[in-house]
Amino acid sequence: MNFKKFFATVVASAAVFAPVGVLAQDAKERAHQQLWEAVQRVGVHAVTNSPNFCDGKHHGFYAPAERLMVICQDNANAYDGRMVPWSDNDFDTLRHEAHHIVQDCSLGGLGDQRETAFIGKDKELLQFIQHSGLTKDQLNWIVDSYKKRGANDHVIKLELEAFAVAASVKADTIAEALIATCGVR
Repeated sequence: MNFKKFFATVVASAAVFAPVGVLAQDAKERAHQQLWEAVQRVGVHAVTNSPNFCDGKHHGFYAPAERLMVICQDNANAYDGRMVPWSDNDFDTLRHEAHHIVQDCSLGGLGDQRETAFIGKDKELLQFIQHSGLTKDQLNWIVDSYKKRGANDHVIKLELEAFAVAASVKADTIAEALIATCGVR
């Protein structure tokens, strides 16, 4: 599957029908709800504000071996497992973590712990990251942060791709890629 062509086609067709003004927020929320549901349809357990995993130190994560995605929402008063209204950062985190699921399915299958970049060729991936809207400072922060955590080059590559996708690809497009790559369970 040609990632760039797939996303370009879907984004172009979606742009024609995109609502404006007040309705845009509703469309944004619907698209993210569609992504949240797609995550679960492919066989990943998705939770928000888990008292077992949310500690205020991270926004979320995807654990491939457990087939678990956790989103720790910005506006949660307590990490009690209850979903609260989503912030833009929460939506960004959902797109980012959902793309990690796409990466998980890209090489073998869901939960096999053989994650790979969805954009297979390094040159294409570099171009995609450079045109994602992320600044040079943001890219440097990502690399530095993950290096400090002990991440190897492969993990940093996956993170850069996930951050770039979250920054530049719409939720409904990621949902379509998720279903196409992972299949429905």
